[in-house]
Amino acid sequence: MVRVDIYRTARGDVAGFTASGHAGYAPKGSDIVCAAVSVLTQTAVLALPRHARVTPEVAVDDEEGFLTCRLPRDLDPVQAERAQIILESMVTGLVEIAREYGDYIEVKEVVQE
Repeated sequence: MVRVDIYRTARGDVAGFTASGHAGYAPKGSDIVCAAVSVLTQTAVLALPRHARVTPEVAVDDEEGFLTCRLPRDLDPVQAERAQIILESMVTGLVEIAREYGDYIEVKEVVQE
């Protein structure tokens, strides 16, 4: 199962996320759930510098199926707004995948203090 933790601030803003595991929906290379999660999370990571001018802290382990992304705390208002649009779009897609394929993906929101 893929587990995605969405880290939120006390205000509700997305501060980052971690995706880990393998869905097990189909064999490697044919797993549409893993592919969908990968596309959404990797696109968010790539879009943050390009469209929000934000350099997130990122760690990846392809073999383990692990990707974590954390926003810096010192974003200006424009960066913060753009980063939220990108990350909330990712969250929307992940939640919809979990609705359809709930046996293979879990999305959990974690409020950080």
